[in-house]
Amino acid sequence: MGKKGLLIHSECEELISYVSEPVCMRCGKELKKSEENEAYCSDCREGGRYFDRGAALINYDSIMIRSMSAIKNRHKREYLDFYGRRIYERLGKKIKAMDIDAFIPVPVHPERKRLRGYNQAEELSLILSRYMNIPSVSDILIRRKNTGALKKLGARERRLSLRDAFSARRLSGLENLCIVDDIYTTGATVEACAKALYDAGAKKVCFISICAGGGRPDEA
Repeated sequence: MGKKGLLIHSECEELISYVSEPVCMRCGKELKKSEENEAYCSDCREGGRYFDRGAALINYDSIMIRSMSAIKNRHKREYLDFYGRRIYERLGKKIKAMDIDAFIPVPVHPERKRLRGYNQAEELSLILSRYMNIPSVSDILIRRKNTGALKKLGARERRLSLRDAFSARRLSGLENLCIVDDIYTTGATVEACAKALYDAGAKKVCFISICAGGGRPDEA
């Protein structure tokens, strides 16, 4: 992947599995073949969601696991420029249809931010803000718990770990919000953030992410 500007080498981009229809009408991830006649994925059918709807750019597969790890652990912040540009190009109409007042990045715990040097969700939110001319507001959501890595936990364990992990300041003039994160899998993080924002007075909460896991590409 290229180091400079917005570009990723064309041979690398050919390996990317962009999210394609049919997708879940709630969370936006690709529906599995067994779900193609359904409006919602099994996760969204099983229980209510705090968020109204979401969208993701790329399927979370082995290629993207390495790319997201490089962003988080090897300071490849320039990759976010590429993904932000592609979100704008491919999902800009969906974001506009959400009719949002602000992008709200998922916060990381201060300890983790000190170790990593930055918050990838906040960086992505700022990039989207520039493309979409929608404010990015990073001081509303607060991370109260350092939950550590969640990738090895199941959906129930993630929800338990994230219980009361976030709080939000009272909103002033902002009602329709879009949470920004790098990866959406079970939805536990977005759910916890959305609940905190609704408790603070939000009227509508959507989300946008680079990757979504658990859809069609994971099937054997």
